[in-house]
Amino acid sequence: LVMVRDDFLMPVERFMNLLDLKLQGRENFVAVQLFDKDHAGKVLSAFGSAYGRLPESVDELSVDQREFLRLSVEGLKDRESERWICVRLAVFADMFRGRDWTPEALRQVGGITGVGTTFLDETFSSSLADARYRRHRQAALYVLGELLPSSRLEIKVQRSEADLRTVSGYQQRPDDFADLMQVLDRELRLITPVELGDGSTGWQLTHDYLVPSVRDWREKRLPETRTGRARLVLSKRSSAWSERQEAKQLPTLMEWLQISCLTPRGLWTATQRSMMRAAGRWHALRSGVLLCVLVAVTLGVQWMLEQKRATEFADGLRVVKPEELSERLKQADTFGGLLEPLLRPLLEEADAKDATAQERAAALPARLVLVKKDKTQVPVLSEALLNGELPYVAPIRERLRLYAEELRPQWLEVLRNEQQPSARRFRAALGLAGLEGSAGRVEWSAADTKFIAEELSKSFAEYQPQLRELLRPMADQLIADLDTLFDAEGSTSDQQEKVALALADYAGADGERLARLLTRANQKQTEILYPKVAEFKSGPVREGLLALTREQPDEKLGQLDRVRLGR
Repeated sequence: LVMVRDDFLMPVERFMNLLDLKLQGRENFVAVQLFDKDHAGKVLSAFGSAYGRLPESVDELSVDQREFLRLSVEGLKDRESERWICVRLAVFADMFRGRDWTPEALRQVGGITGVGTTFLDETFSSSLADARYRRHRQAALYVLGELLPSSRLEIKVQRSEADLRTVSGYQQRPDDFADLMQVLDRELRLITPVELGDGSTGWQLTHDYLVPSVRDWREKRLPETRTGRARLVLSKRSSAWSERQEAKQLPTLMEWLQISCLTPRGLWTATQRSMMRAAGRWHALRSGVLLCVLVAVTLGVQWMLEQKRATEFADGLRVVKPEELSERLKQADTFGGLLEPLLRPLLEEADAKDATAQERAAALPARLVLVKKDKTQVPVLSEALLNGELPYVAPIRERLRLYAEELRPQWLEVLRNEQQPSARRFRAALGLAGLEGSAGRVEWSAADTKFIAEELSKSFAEYQPQLRELLRPMADQLIADLDTLFDAEGSTSDQQEKVALALADYAGADGERLARLLTRANQKQTEILYPKVAEFKSGPVREGLLALTREQPDEKLGQLDRVRLGR
């Protein structure tokens, strides 16, 4: 007499065909119906007697033992058929055989569902468990998990031996894998071999009754480690993905990263690899789209903020002070093309025939901003340098350096044209002095430097610091002419004082020249130059002065030279 579960009916039929025997109902083959409640109770009671947990006679059962049988039978009922499946009774009895068959013991393990979880825990994790079983605990977690059906559909899941070897981590350890299968199949009866569609051998859980227990056990033990948590997520997601290949079944981005980093790719099954590739493509696409959106939003917000900043900057140019203009122009270059449409209305107002002097003056900063890209502003700015206010000379010539080759001959012509007003010629010199920055390329003539030095000495005292700064790039060429003007006949004391200030500035490091100038200085000039000379407390300046004190005036020395020697 051979009893076979309906799961294996097809293999049995093929086996019978090999024996030239056909299955014939009511002759050599009959389907056994599932148990009813009474029979299930008798079978479970018989198991209890066989394991020594219940008395052999039903009449000898205690109240607690009867209650245990009632609770167990009720909990083991198949909800779909409202009948009892024999293998459930057998598996439950086998798992509970080491405990007292009482309601209290059943509650301690968490009821019918908790029996399987407790059994698995005690078999693989308990300190009292077989060392061989404990050694396979992690692999058993992965293998049993791979055989779990989707959480949505309770159907049998069959996996090939190659897949289970992969997830177990025993790819390179065939003996360990064979021993693991021996434990799970032959010894614990948790899995059973099946024939797959391609004729190869596979495995499945012995019965779907084990599914809740295995799932609870894995969800309890796998999260104990980061790798276990990642494997648990991988198992759940791949199970759902194998049922319905939808985007919502894929791992989230964080889960995908967790799985990729913490689980070896070599342990992934074909289904898991397929799912992870699909998830990678999906998240790459979403991340790309999200990145594009974020970039677009960021650029949009940045553009709005820049536009607002540019508008505020353009409004501020109307009232900017001359001394702040150079710094503002550097800031203007950072706005790119944002300022041009905002500044054009200012130029249109200034270029109108009825424009006021105030409107033309307000447009000057705007012209300086735009001149780098708009050459039409050069003539207007050049004229502003030659005739406008002195504080604007420095920023104008700095912005016009881009057009130095064109402007140099024009301003030289103005400088050397004696028919032009002296003030205009002097402004041309100021422009030329710094047109190429500190590395000037103008070849100054003796007449040029003499004119510039004279104009510097005649300019208002309040402008002297600005003028000296503007002329600093050509200071070396002016020193000789300033030396001549220092005590020139016909020059006023005011002019001589301005010349002394210029020499103290430009020749401040030339101690010998300053010492000689002291011998020609008047009282005001001495007050300006002496502190500079006094800084040279040793060296050739002091030695030269000491040598002069020892000289006696020559009989042919003129009165003025005698006074200088005395000084």
